Amino acid sequence: MATKRVVSVAELSAAELYELVFHLKQCNESAPEEMRRLLQEQPEFARAVAQAQLQLGMIKEQEPATKQRAPNAAGVSNELMQQLDPEQQELLEQVQNLAPEVIQSLPEAERRQIMELREAMGLPPV
Repeated sequence: MATKRVVSVAELSAAELYELVFHLKQCNESAPEEMRRLLQEQPEFARAVAQAQLQLGMIKEQEPATKQRAPNAAGVSNELMQQLDPEQQELLEQVQNLAPEVIQSLPEAERRQIMELREAMGLPPV
């Protein structure tokens, strides 16, 4: 009786990886629903396919989503900052950089506004 040998993607040569990807592409073209089901039900297989494509340079390694959408120094997403004019951007950065002593010395109404803005920006209270 023949035994099955499990092979890691890292053990395959570039030619073997290209052949694997070629066959996977053919399967996807002939039975896309079956391929989708296989990839969804077998996450290890899906990771191996992605690793093969990564090794061949077919896809580029991406930063985690949390880094891609990370807030800038002012605690606001870069996408939102781009929508603000330079004056508004500068004001947000000033609010972020206010020393706790300065915030505490402000009149109650202004201090409350600053604290609400800092909270909306995801900054810690002072």
